[in-house]
Amino acid sequence: MVIVKLKGGLGNQMFQYAVGRRIAVINKVPLKLDVRWFNDTGKDTSREYELKHFKIKEEFATSEEIKGVLDHHLFFNFFGRFGKQIFPLNRFSYITESNKSFEQEVMNLHDNVYLNGVWANEKYFIDIKDLIKEEFQLKYKSSEANTNLYQTIESLNSIAVHVRRGDYVSNQVTNKYHGLCSIEYYNSAIASITERVKDPHFFLFSDDPQWVKDNIKVNAPTVNISHNTPGMGYEDLKLMKSCKHNIIANSSFSWWAAWLNSNPDKIIFAPLKWANNQQANSKNHLPLKWNAI
Repeated sequence: MVIVKLKGGLGNQMFQYAVGRRIAVINKVPLKLDVRWFNDTGKDTSREYELKHFKIKEEFATSEEIKGVLDHHLFFNFFGRFGKQIFPLNRFSYITESNKSFEQEVMNLHDNVYLNGVWANEKYFIDIKDLIKEEFQLKYKSSEANTNLYQTIESLNSIAVHVRRGDYVSNQVTNKYHGLCSIEYYNSAIASITERVKDPHFFLFSDDPQWVKDNIKVNAPTVNISHNTPGMGYEDLKLMKSCKHNIIANSSFSWWAAWLNSNPDKIIFAPLKWANNQQANSKNHLPLKWNAI
């Protein structure tokens, strides 16, 4: 059995599911989801479990299963090296993500694993990419407004531009870690992609649409998308991935929209500065064919 701890927004949940699913598939064992974090009222940013909207292999870990793992983890932490000598049957591995952008050791994990991290790198699941893309399809039909917009997007040389602000601005802890993509980044990416795409049509997505209207200026047809409520991020994700090309923010949400984009000739622009934390700024978190600026 593989248990993965889910936490954070939709993009982070998708990364966490993907790495757990890969380990489970390779080893032919069940994947179970630990969703207790979403009931924790003490966390900095309120989030909801959102993978329920996708065609995932959804099975939740029971309280007894989670307690068994955590008790086991605390036990061996307490006894350390001597505990492993006295009780060699250390059956369950509790894996916490390090500060590396990719940990090769995770690829070699087997059964009886509990994963606690984000795991924001396609290398963790690239060998089952077709399965992941299939399971990250929406379960249900979109609203009429989104269906009509989806058809418009598919008919044009559409470019999704994602501007992430929200808690990146309002939450001091989040702001200190992530920072914001600069207006210079967006201007540069928009100018570059306009030179490469004939008759571009821009579709702007943001959790701060007024800021986008006031600050993002595009010399091409532009549509500001703001009708989906905060609880409908999965609908925006579908619209973004349906565009021909993507300009993403330093956000796992728009990372997934670009990665799931099925256009074989897609052009992706991503910020090289992914966070204020220098360790997180390695280009390793971006697929090789993406343009980092």
